Amino acid sequence: MYRINIATLLLISMLSTAKAEDIPDYADSEFGEYLSSQCVTCHKNNSSKGIPAIAGKDYHYLVSLLEGYRSKELKNNVMRLQASNLSDEEIASLSLYFSKLRVD
Repeated sequence: MYRINIATLLLISMLSTAKAEDIPDYADSEFGEYLSSQCVTCHKNNSSKGIPAIAGKDYHYLVSLLEGYRSKELKNNVMRLQASNLSDEEIASLSLYFSKLRVD
């Protein structure tokens, strides 16, 4: 089980209520789709083996998680490794792409 501190939960809940106009201009859904191949290897539309589905999740929620893994505040070695080399633009673009996907 993963442990997330209270400050992180508060930040995620505050950000997930933000408006669409709060999405930065450099977030590009097509770029996110281009980058997504490693993500979809594990994150299928149906969660399995404890790996959550991320399609259709809130943009700001996904950004917060990726930033949490990148900063090593969230604990998951695989996700820390994946997020460690992502730029702000890549995080924003991936989050925008996955937030726009329809959930089956």
